[in-house]
Order: sequence, then C-alpha cells, then structure tokens
Amino acid sequence: MYLLIISLIMPIAFFFMYFFLKYKANKKINRWSGFRTRLSMESEKNWKFANNYAGKLSLIFGIISMVMTLFVIYKYDLNDKIVLILTGIQIFFLIMVSVLTEIKLYKKNNG
Repeated sequence: MYLLIISLIMPIAFFFMYFFLKYKANKKINRWSGFRTRLSMESEKNWKFANNYAGKLSLIFGIISMVMTLFVIYKYDLNDKIVLILTGIQIFFLIMVSVLTEIKLYKKNNG
C-alpha cells in the first residue's frame, strides 16, 4: 500500500500544479507563487504566458505519468526498484516542465 501511495504522489501533484498555475498563479506577478524565473517575471505578458504554458505541460505530463503508473501497477507487482524508476521518470517530467517553459518563453521574446 505504501509503494502505491508513493508512486501516485507525483501524477496527482501534476494535476494540482495544473490547476494552480492555470487559475491561481495566473493573476499578477507574484514573488511567492507561480512559474517564477527572471524571464517570466520580466513583464505581465510573460508571466501569464509562462504560467499558462507550464500549466498545460503539467496537465500533459500528469496524464502521461498517471497512465504510466496505472499501467505499471496493473501489469507488475510493485517493489522498491519499480517505484524508484517510476519516481525518477516523474521527476524528469517535472524538470522538463520548467525547461520547456523557459525555452518557449525565450523563443517567444527573442524569436
């Protein structure tokens, strides 16, 4: 049961991140919450774009993570090694949200 909970934390966090970035952090530039990078906080337009884009990516990676996790749970017996691999992939997805959003924001401003 413990391994099941651990493997589902990240996909659920992606969905919460989507709703937060899309509806809460998208208002005004905020030093405490939202997609906060130097480039995203440069203007109100960048702020809204970065939070919307990061939210969309969070939803996409959340769906992929949830499907992948449920498939692994259904197909295999969960053990420490499988959960570690799943969590590593999910952390990679989390990093990709930031990297892809920053690349898109950079191209939008300099492209």
